[in-house]
Amino acid sequence: MIGSTEASDGTSSDILLIAPLNFYSFAKALKSDLESGGRNVILANDEYPANMVGKIMGKMSLYKLLSWLTRMYFRKKFLNGKKYEICIIIKGRGLRAPLISDLKRASNRIVGYNFDSFAFNSSPLAWCKLVSKYATFDFDDAARYSLPRVDLFSFSKPIDADKKVTFEISAILRNHSERLGFVDKTLNSLCSKNAFIYIYELNFITFFINFVKNPYLYIKYWRFINFKSLPGEEYDRVLRESSFTIDFAHPKQSGITMRCFEAAAARTKIITNNRHVLKHPFFDQENVVVFDSGSAALRAAVTKIQGAMPPARHRSSHEFLQDLLSDPSASTIRSLNS
Repeated sequence: MIGSTEASDGTSSDILLIAPLNFYSFAKALKSDLESGGRNVILANDEYPANMVGKIMGKMSLYKLLSWLTRMYFRKKFLNGKKYEICIIIKGRGLRAPLISDLKRASNRIVGYNFDSFAFNSSPLAWCKLVSKYATFDFDDAARYSLPRVDLFSFSKPIDADKKVTFEISAILRNHSERLGFVDKTLNSLCSKNAFIYIYELNFITFFINFVKNPYLYIKYWRFINFKSLPGEEYDRVLRESSFTIDFAHPKQSGITMRCFEAAAARTKIITNNRHVLKHPFFDQENVVVFDSGSAALRAAVTKIQGAMPPARHRSSHEFLQDLLSDPSASTIRSLNS
């Protein structure tokens, strides 16, 4: 870890990175990338308490209480006389305008980013116009609120050698909304005999709610349901050894998921419900099938590209950060490569 340094104006060049710390290795990946450029990065969760109580409060939209508790924790832990060159806020469900004001007094610049839609995570609507820059991954939100759109990235490294195919199709997912139904419809349509299926339930509360919503599918896929996420190395291996993988965008979101960028790096073709994927230059009808009509159309589209081996296309966390932090008028931000 790079030690704290001083900026030319005498203020700290530390970066405060606020992000959901339990979202796989997302925050750690960004921290590592920022530190490779010579920064000292302080990590903070985007809501406190950073436990199941905080998650429940967020899901129940108890934002006033959650934001008050979050602000109290930040003022004690991160804002007690500390200064930052830049504050990066990812998602920021527990933040509200008063805490943003505190952060502005402690930071030269604040950049926010939402990898959810406002329909799914509405909290940043209260403060997104108060920061130096705010971007979203969501196509619809970018158009509706005149925001810059920045795509996500891939944790996985691109495949340079020949691709080994072990599975005809993989379905690795955290269960929510209509995901399990989409997986079932896709697998039934293709009649695949060689599929890797891994369904992750966040906890017993979500398990019970999802079971009540669709008991038939839960009984059908019972042996594939797990309460631990698939380890990163195994996830990477399965994705790399799949001919196709299933991507399901939340019905309230239009942004391109990380799964798609990871599949592109793995030379794995994608079956998705999100037509917006085809707007990105990484994706076209040679490596993406949009399944939003009948089973016959899906089978025909999959058969057409079954034998195709798309080239590896990789978008790194470094490129993501460069896009997110880019601002030619901001003299306080040095290049990530410095």
